[in-house]
Amino acid sequence: MTTSKFDRTLTEDFLARAAEDWISAGELIDLVRSSGLTDRDMLRDLAVGLVSRLICQELVVAGDVADGRHNPWDMSAGESIARVASEWSDFPDPFVMPGLIAWFDTTPLGQKTGEAIWRRESQ
Repeated sequence: MTTSKFDRTLTEDFLARAAEDWISAGELIDLVRSSGLTDRDMLRDLAVGLVSRLICQELVVAGDVADGRHNPWDMSAGESIARVASEWSDFPDPFVMPGLIAWFDTTPLGQKTGEAIWRRESQ
């Protein structure tokens, strides 16, 4: 399953985008739409599953944005995943506006991975 002219996987597309700027839940749901899924619940499940795996792999962190800074939530990876899943399920429609639910930022490893994707594509 690819998502762009660079034949990125969803994971690669997420990390390349996140290495440039924080990703909102709204952007994440748009990204997973490129999978071809149309069912709203399946799109939400794919988005939550993707970001959950990236949080568990310590490639991204969830948090809020205030005063021009990303502020990671002060909780474990599991608690972050549970919060994202719970808050997203509170919305009847998975297509949420930026700023709702969470903002996702790369960890140092996630940043390095995203930048490697850019380098690969610039060759």
